[in-house]
Amino acid sequence: MFTVEQRDALRDHLLRLAEEDERVVAGAAVGSLAVEGGDRFSDLDLTFGIGDHVPVADVLEDWTHTLIDELDAVHLADLERNPTTYRVFLLPATLQLDLSMTPAAQFRPAGPRFRLLFGELAAGDAEAPNPPVAGELFIPTPAAAGDLFGWGVIYALHARACIERGRVWQAEHYVGALRDHALSLACLRHVARQQGRVLPGERLAQRGRGDVLRQPVHGLGERLLLLAGVRPVGGEDLVGPAPDQEAAWRRRHGGRPRPSRRGNARTGSPRRAARSAPTAPRHEYLLTQKGWELADVLLAIAAWGDRWTAGEAGPPVLRRHRSCGEVTQAELRCAHCGEPLHASDVKVEPGPGATLPAKSRPDARLAPTTR
Repeated sequence: MFTVEQRDALRDHLLRLAEEDERVVAGAAVGSLAVEGGDRFSDLDLTFGIGDHVPVADVLEDWTHTLIDELDAVHLADLERNPTTYRVFLLPATLQLDLSMTPAAQFRPAGPRFRLLFGELAAGDAEAPNPPVAGELFIPTPAAAGDLFGWGVIYALHARACIERGRVWQAEHYVGALRDHALSLACLRHVARQQGRVLPGERLAQRGRGDVLRQPVHGLGERLLLLAGVRPVGGEDLVGPAPDQEAAWRRRHGGRPRPSRRGNARTGSPRRAARSAPTAPRHEYLLTQKGWELADVLLAIAAWGDRWTAGEAGPPVLRRHRSCGEVTQAELRCAHCGEPLHASDVKVEPGPGATLPAKSRPDARLAPTTR
């Protein structure tokens, strides 16, 4: 965990960079550190105004290379909110930096948490903060591995800060988003494997994340799955070696055996390493039986969506049964009589694993009540 001194040193370093860069004409602190002083868990938010006739993207790219080379920063994600471009970095000791840049002609406060550090604001009447409007808690994330990983890390950092501050409900929201991103990464990996592809780390290295992806013990999916709690204590993993993968591999590859893989015997990790080339170690994440059965639940949800949201054009995807070759959909039926099963047809009763309150136990004695 970073210290306040490390965060202040990073702020001073960035302000020196801005002073030495003639393209930067104004700067400000935003967020909790701008007006309230924040706390030891607050990240660093700085925004800068860029001179006229200078592309903001060029300045931001130059600063990105500087932060990666000098401070070992990792570029996590970008966010466009015209006219401002935001870029999020992760530095050593889990220090998050939110860096944003705006053309000088439009450099104004976007909210009440804004403190000008140097330069001037753009002329106009837009200095007053905009009235609050309803918005989304989470940022829509494209289904690309780099973006999923970047925003997953951001949500993990926010969840930790909320827990430290005692904001447990807000932390629960962030943990849920983190879990969604981790499972999305696992799904991307699974789809790529089904199509005979891999998700190479070299694609993400262009955005400053290559070193993270090339470390086998810190694989993308596993790191987020661990943070998201997908690997429960004492339970079977949703992602790991599945017993039927060998047979599926042989069917797809003409009976050729699957390349050997070994798990981590010391930690019990579900990861199984597979070297596709002597100098290119990669790690795959395979669904277990528990994970495959979760896909059956998704089939039932998809059937509900096709009935109620597809519209006149019909469902966007058809599912064909491999056995009979006909288009089908999931139906829930009673395991005993075979009749269609609906929630209104089910009576809920305590099972053998239920824990009954003391007053509901057969051997509990009735105690006299007083008013």
